[in-house]
Amino acid sequence: MTKAISEDFFLSTRSKRATKPALPYFDAFISAKKRPWSKQDQEGNIIASVAENKLCSDMVQERMSAVGTSFSKELLGYDNMKGLQPLREAFCNVLMSTFMKGVELRPEHLCVSSGCGAVIDNLFFCIGAAGSSVLIPAPYYPAFDNDLAVKADIKSVPVHLDLESPLGPQLDAATAAAAASGHPVTAILITCPNNPTGTVYSDDALQQMMEWGLLRKIHVVSDEVYGNSVFADDARFSSMEILARRLESKARESITNASGSLDNTAQGGLIDGMTNQSILDLVPKLVHIIFGLSKDFCGSGLRVGVLHTRNAKLLQALDNLSYFCAVSNVSQHTITQMLNDKEWLDLFFNENRRRLKHAYTVLEESLTSYDIPFTPSVAAMFTWLDLSEALVDPESWEAESDLWRELTETRGILLTPGSTCHSKKPGCFRFCWASVDPECIPEAARRIHEVYSSRVLSKKNA
Repeated sequence: MTKAISEDFFLSTRSKRATKPALPYFDAFISAKKRPWSKQDQEGNIIASVAENKLCSDMVQERMSAVGTSFSKELLGYDNMKGLQPLREAFCNVLMSTFMKGVELRPEHLCVSSGCGAVIDNLFFCIGAAGSSVLIPAPYYPAFDNDLAVKADIKSVPVHLDLESPLGPQLDAATAAAAASGHPVTAILITCPNNPTGTVYSDDALQQMMEWGLLRKIHVVSDEVYGNSVFADDARFSSMEILARRLESKARESITNASGSLDNTAQGGLIDGMTNQSILDLVPKLVHIIFGLSKDFCGSGLRVGVLHTRNAKLLQALDNLSYFCAVSNVSQHTITQMLNDKEWLDLFFNENRRRLKHAYTVLEESLTSYDIPFTPSVAAMFTWLDLSEALVDPESWEAESDLWRELTETRGILLTPGSTCHSKKPGCFRFCWASVDPECIPEAARRIHEVYSSRVLSKKNA
């Protein structure tokens, strides 16, 4: 009998990376969806592992539906693959009136793609060679590993930063270790507001990371998809683009002599080891911002991600690559109408923050009532739980997996395991509370408490 040829034989070596699930808990997610929690079935599964905001999806659905189905026949033809001009202008206006207020943005510096995953794929395909690596402050969004590796073949390097100590030496150490393992560092990828912790980095921390990248001539990529989802009254988030422009302005002032001309011979710089002229040259080439509609606009299904960069050569490369991930012109037209409605935008952003704050408050009160340890959230749609005390072995990742399976299979509460986010220690979990009905949040906390308290008590009695 002739032996059957393996299906792998007909695939390229690189395609084998794509046959693995983007997330290791995807199968559990699909299984849980067969019986989700609802007001009619309150024993159903509570799926709190998906990074979606559904709290204001009704407002987005209503506004987009109001545009109607009429459109110009010109939209049926080819156009700029990096995004229609009206849409890119609309995005500029939204950003300049929200978390990039005070920054002058130009439509030609934006590239619109079919989701932020496509943005990341194309960006790192351009700025990093196969086999290179990217430093990512951890814990971080679990799909980054797949997004960077599946096509661009770039390795993620988790870096657990001590924010109370200078960041440069810590990043240098991580860079040296990556290079020694054969994966030279090409960029640092920062998410702020943060997924999975729901916190924000201080301006000082962001500034240190940016200046380190500029000094080492390493790309600084800031993922700001939650930029308009800061809900805590006392929280402050600064876009990396604002910090970059501020640095440019200071560098320009520093090398302007009394007559008002630029003194390009000045050697002293705002960053030790760099001239101010080097700062002016490198900031536009190395600082890139990612944002989109998936999170701030409750529209992960819209598949619209945006890259802002002033790197002319990168934008030239994206002229070509964007052909493979362009957004439908008709969708762009509808979204443009929504983004140009300033009265609606103001109403939406305020209501979205209100609903985020309400849902988080429900979770915070529920967790506190059950003495479940967590990191307080101020932005985005996540809370970082610390259930490590419930682990049989607090240093075992397998023990974390056992706890996750018990929560999922016996209590019907699906959380994101900390191991997939590259948590510093076992036993931490991401709770995605904006993807569920706020009414089920107390029940979710109760189910977690049942498992957590039972395990902690068993350890004490052992």
